[in-house]
Amino acid sequence: MNAADAIYCGFADVQIASAKLAELRGALIDCRTAADVKRTLAGLTNPPATSRLEAARSWIDPCYAADSVEDIMQKLQSSGVTEARAAFAAMSKASPTSLKVTLRNIRDAVSFKRMEQSFQQDFRIALAAIAGHDFVEGIRATIVDKDRNPKWQPDQLEEVTSQIVDRHFQPVGELELNFPD
Repeated sequence: MNAADAIYCGFADVQIASAKLAELRGALIDCRTAADVKRTLAGLTNPPATSRLEAARSWIDPCYAADSVEDIMQKLQSSGVTEARAAFAAMSKASPTSLKVTLRNIRDAVSFKRMEQSFQQDFRIALAAIAGHDFVEGIRATIVDKDRNPKWQPDQLEEVTSQIVDRHFQPVGELELNFPD
């Protein structure tokens, strides 16, 4: 994701060139209102380039709107768009369990009312992943043996059950992240 994509997705409001970052603190120090901040930032920003994500929405939306990873993969593979097929190729190398956990995590996050809920869920997922086979296997295949040939368990999307996915979302007892209200 580049700056234009971040602005398009609502993760950022403006793009400031790194060469102007040194000016930022001094420029903001005298701001007293939100309007002052907006005016000051407007003087430091660069118009972002066209968002690649915005341009790719025509294939992203129909492919990733599917309800299951299997359907997403089928849509990506059968797409006539080079980028969609590249996404399929990249995802085909990933742990099937991780793909299903990731889809559920993203879809769950839409309902969260607080950012802390996302942190809690991500932490649960991380702990479950570390305790599972595929995390260690991914490290072995990438860093230790460098054979780039992980042996995922299970190794097919269809073999990843809801019980396997659910394990990644279970409360972790005393390790649970807690945030003050």
